[in-house]
Amino acid sequence: EGTDPKKITQLANTWAECYIEQNLELQLGTSRFAHQWLSEQLNPQKEKLEKAEIALQKYMEENQLVSLPDLDTLEASGLIEMLRKEKVRLETELSEKSKRYKDKHPVTIKLFSELQAVRKKLEEEIKNTLELNQRVIQYRILKREVETNREMYDAILKRSGETNISQKLGNTNIRIVDYAEVPQRPI
Repeated sequence: EGTDPKKITQLANTWAECYIEQNLELQLGTSRFAHQWLSEQLNPQKEKLEKAEIALQKYMEENQLVSLPDLDTLEASGLIEMLRKEKVRLETELSEKSKRYKDKHPVTIKLFSELQAVRKKLEEEIKNTLELNQRVIQYRILKREVETNREMYDAILKRSGETNISQKLGNTNIRIVDYAEVPQRPI
């Protein structure tokens, strides 16, 4: 309310400008807070990433995993399958020869000895494969942890940079389209 059109026009324009400034300050305050919070999260996340990388490296060294083959296609089943077939063949041949020869016959003793060697080798290969599978599983867990921590660190770093830039730009989505003008005649 007022009677001086110039003062009322100036007051309307000032209010609009103050509203824009207040909105900008609110956005900048939010950006500052977000940037500060992200910056505080950056170092702990970096430390997590470094710890995970060190744990993975240590595990690889302790388990002598210098160079792993493609872990998705890792299989020792070819050798195991071959040993199983050899075991069945020897068992069958021993069974047939036992019908003809006694237990103390050199042919029977030789086949029995070969069968024992194949059984032992098969057990060793199965044991080695299971141990390797356990190592691979642990390796994958540690590797996934490194990747997750790296992604988190990168995301925080990226968002922190974006927030810092938006804070420096100081943009607002509010604009004065037309400033108030002193009316030529009473409204």
